[in-house]
Order: sequence, then structure tokens, then C-alpha cells
Amino acid sequence: MANVLDIALQNEEDGRAFYLKYADATKDRQTEKLFRSLAADEERHYQAILRMKELGKYDFETKDPMEDARKIFPPQTIDRETLDQKQNYLEAYEMALEFEKKSIAVYTEMAQNAGSDEEKKAFLRLVDEEESHRLIIWRLLQLLQRPEEWYPYLDFR
Repeated sequence: MANVLDIALQNEEDGRAFYLKYADATKDRQTEKLFRSLAADEERHYQAILRMKELGKYDFETKDPMEDARKIFPPQTIDRETLDQKQNYLEAYEMALEFEKKSIAVYTEMAQNAGSDEEKKAFLRLVDEEESHRLIIWRLLQLLQRPEEWYPYLDFR
């Protein structure tokens, strides 16, 4: 079990580092807020997995990442200028999307191989949150790649 949890811990650490790197590099305030919010989620996941490993506690509390996205990107706040600025971050969003897909696959496999129902439920909660991250990033990519369909606002319901 410790090996599986070490992989999960490294995954969350890598995700946090990725999001903080791009948060620090961006000049777009909304993109920075989004990446800092995702980094905070990855840190929360790391702490939950650490409790699993060290204490055998599966007390992972879920959070709705879409709520943060709604605060960062309220309806009607993305204008053409903002859209053009975000285009510069397309590669970062694509890398983030791939990272989230990988996380979903890793935690899905861990849930399938879990040693207890509690452990399985904890990994499935991680899958749900990572899926929410993936969906947020996918929607932003859709906006950037097909603005005629998504402009002038994002819907994070």
C-alpha cells in the first residue's frame, strides 16, 4: 500500500508544482487565480493522501472546484481582449488537461485495486475532483479554440 500512496503523493506534488509554476509565470490575473486554486486543491489532496499513509485515515473532504471557477470566471467577464490574452496560455492549459487525465487514470486504477471500501471511496473522491479540474480546463480550452461557440462567457455549472 505504501508504494501506491507514494505514487499518489508524488502525483499531487507534481501537480501542485506545475500549477504554481504557471501561476507565477502568467500575467493574466484570472489564469493565475485558476492555477493557484488548482495548486491549493492538489495540496489538499496531498495532505489527505499523507493522512491515509501515515495514520490510516480516509477522511478526505471533497470540495467543488467548479465553485472556485465560477468565482474566478463569473458569467459575462470574458471579453475579446481577455480572450486574446488567454490565447497565450493555450499550451499551459493543454499540459494541465493532460496532467488531469493522467491523475484520473492513476486514481481510478488505485480505486480498482484498493484494499478496503474506505480506501476505494477515498480514491474515487480524488477521481471526482480531478475530473472537475479536467472539465474546468477543457472548457477554457474550448473557449480558446472555438470562441465563436463559447464567447462571451463560460458556464461552470
